[in-house]
Amino acid sequence: MTSSIAVDRLASALQSARRDGTTVDTPSSLTDATSAYAIQDRMITLAGARPAGWKVGASAPGAAAALGLEKPFAGPLWAEDIKDAGTFTDSIDLLHPTALSVELEIAFRFGRTPSSDAADDIASAIDGIAPAFEFVGGRMDALPEPPGPAMIADHGRNVAVGIGEFTEEWSQLDLAACTGTLEIDGDPAGRGKGQSAMGDPFVSACWLVHHIQRRNYRIHPGQIILSGAIVICHDLPDRTEIRGSIAGIGSVECSMFRTAPAPKVDSAEPGKTDDV
Repeated sequence: MTSSIAVDRLASALQSARRDGTTVDTPSSLTDATSAYAIQDRMITLAGARPAGWKVGASAPGAAAALGLEKPFAGPLWAEDIKDAGTFTDSIDLLHPTALSVELEIAFRFGRTPSSDAADDIASAIDGIAPAFEFVGGRMDALPEPPGPAMIADHGRNVAVGIGEFTEEWSQLDLAACTGTLEIDGDPAGRGKGQSAMGDPFVSACWLVHHIQRRNYRIHPGQIILSGAIVICHDLPDRTEIRGSIAGIGSVECSMFRTAPAPKVDSAEPGKTDDV
C-alpha cells in the first residue's frame, strides 16, 4: 500500500525535475500502476492547472506487457510543452537531462466535451486531427524493473509535443491503414502504420477518453489526445531537424535543440523516493 507521504514526496520531486530540467532518484519499489497513477494525480494537483491534453503510451501490440503493465497507459500534456511546428524555420528548444526519443503520432483535437462513452459521440466531439511529434524522455536516473509504473508516474515520460496543421476532413479516412514516415536530418528513420496504436488511432483515443473518465477527469474543448506512436526514433542528437508525414493527413517539421544536461536535483528527503 502506497503511503500518502511517499506519493507526495515523489510527486513533488518529479514536478521540480520537470520544471528545472533535472532528474530524481529511481524509485525502486514503485511496482504497480495504482500507485503510479496516484503520483500522477498528485502532480496534476500540484501543477494547479488543467492539462492541455492527454497521451496514450504503450499502445503497440505487446508493449504494455513488456513494461510490466496490463494495459496501455495515460499521461497528461501541458500547455507550455505543446509547441507549434510546421516548417524548419520553427524550433523546439528543450531543457532535458536524459536522451530523447521522438514519436510520430496522430493528434485528435476536441471541439466539445463528449457527452457519452459512445464512439459516435466521441467522434463527433473531435473537430480535427493532425500529425504530431511527441518528444519522450525520463526524469529519473534510470528506469526500475518493471519500468511501466515509473513511466506512468513520470507523466508518461512526455517532454514536449509539436503539432502540424489540423484537418477537419478525417471521418472517411482509414486511420489504421495510414502510413507514417519519419526523417531525421533528411535521412529515413522509420515507417509504420496507424494500426500500431491499439489497432486504430481512433480506438486509442476512445480508450483514453474512457480511462480519464474513470479517474474523474474529462475531456474539455480545445484539449488534444496523442493516440500513440506510429513511428519511433530513439536517442536523438542534441540538435536535429525532424520531418514526419502521415498519408492523407499531412506533415509536421521542426528543428529540435536539447540544452546540455543540468545537475541532478536531490529528492525532498534523499534516499526516500523508493519508499513508494
